[in-house]
Amino acid sequence: MKTGQLVQLKVHSRNAQRASIPPHATGTVICSYRLLRSKPRHEEMVDVDFKGYGVLWGEPSIVFEPLTEPVPAKS
Repeated sequence: MKTGQLVQLKVHSRNAQRASIPPHATGTVICSYRLLRSKPRHEEMVDVDFKGYGVLWGEPSIVFEPLTEPVPAKS
């Protein structure tokens, strides 16, 4: 995942449940990283900002689904 990419949750993570982030909420990737670059099997982690709900820090990227189409604005 890349910085600035829009994502939604695939599954409801524990941290998302604690932060009361609904499954339909759209977030923006702030940062993407691996904790140990020397070990490629370590999964990619991301920090994602869900405006109005908070930031999820250090979540595995596999719990997010990249959005390919713009999200319709709420009226």
